[in-house]
Amino acid sequence: MRWEYKTLVVDNQAHSSLDLGLTMLGAAGWELQCATPVDRFGERSRLFFKRAAVDTTAASLEAVESDSVAARLPQ
Repeated sequence: MRWEYKTLVVDNQAHSSLDLGLTMLGAAGWELQCATPVDRFGERSRLFFKRAAVDTTAASLEAVESDSVAARLPQ
């Protein structure tokens, strides 16, 4: 399995929009892996996310289709 990674620099003064942004990332399949402490000025921290990469090659799509529930139903 391949992974995609994302780094988010967070301004610790913007709490209201942070909750909504994290919820949207989670809905898109991103998982929080690590959070660094705030920087020495106490203003920013970094959040690191990962999610499974979507493989759009023809072979991969055929494998997904052949493993689907519909493919297992009697014809």
